[in-house]
Amino acid sequence: YDGLAACALVRESNTNSRKYKKVTKAAIRKMKRWATNSPSNFKHKLLLLEAEYYAIRGKKSSACNAYDVAINAAHKSGVIQDEALAHERAALFFRELGDE
Repeated sequence: YDGLAACALVRESNTNSRKYKKVTKAAIRKMKRWATNSPSNFKHKLLLLEAEYYAIRGKKSSACNAYDVAINAAHKSGVIQDEALAHERAALFFRELGDE
């Protein structure tokens, strides 16, 4: 969850911190390896992390799509708490956009 925490810090502080983006990119690389070996356990987590990374980089359309895919992947995997987390992060993203 270090990558998600780093993204949250960037979003909450409204800074463009290279340090936190670097942490996020490292977490994405690590999660990609894990998702390759065990997709049912890690694919949805990777997708959520990618959605958060798109969001902090201002790629709104990509973030919207990635949140949707992450939510669906978590649901398909049956990991309810990760599905809920993806819904929560997506809701915060849309609230920031003004789409309540």
